[in-house]
Amino acid sequence: MTSETPIRLLSIEDEPLIAQRLKRFATSILGEQLVSFSLCESIEEGLEFLEARPADLLLLDPNLQGEDGFKVLERVTSYAAQTVIVSAHSERAATAFDYGVIDFVSKPFDEPRLALAFERFQTRRPKQATAAKYLSFRTGRRVEVVPLEDVALLRGADKYSEVLLASGDIKLHDKALGKLKPHLPETFLRIHKSYIVRLDQVDRYESFPGNKMELVLHNGERAPVSRSKMADVRALFQ
Repeated sequence: MTSETPIRLLSIEDEPLIAQRLKRFATSILGEQLVSFSLCESIEEGLEFLEARPADLLLLDPNLQGEDGFKVLERVTSYAAQTVIVSAHSERAATAFDYGVIDFVSKPFDEPRLALAFERFQTRRPKQATAAKYLSFRTGRRVEVVPLEDVALLRGADKYSEVLLASGDIKLHDKALGKLKPHLPETFLRIHKSYIVRLDQVDRYESFPGNKMELVLHNGERAPVSRSKMADVRALFQ
């Protein structure tokens, strides 16, 4: 690999032989870059691990002991952009890429194929990876997944984010705007330290005395524009 950035790797895999193969290939491919390789055999074990010890790259089998491994990406949305799916079920590739994963490696796989997946991760790191298409909201152990196409605006709320849907509903996300922004597609623009808007939900902008500006959304919601973003906003309407 060309980058020397250390990598902490987590595999969520319930087949011991596959897990051993992944570890052997990862050690061969990454060399000293691989500072840790951890293994979890279930969804809950993987989620507990990620919440306690974040990984740089996740290798995920979406078919775990009869459970849907994509629940990991629903519960930990930000990891979609740091995940390689490893699966024998190639029909799930479309679903995987909808979540914004880096790559889909079909079983059985060889070392060159896994090396290609790692190269794709390295190429995108630390740049923005493929953006996810969903946001997940947790209330206790209950998870609700909302398509980003339903989101109109995100508003900072201390260490959380308020997510305003086009329908007018408001949901509270457990991550701050700064942590959500890298995983949003280019259709979302940060116009203020506390506001991110979905551009196709914007109806117009309005300027006011004192060099102030606001965006008006189709649903009537208003969002302030910081002075540093005013020129960019005006350019969008030209």
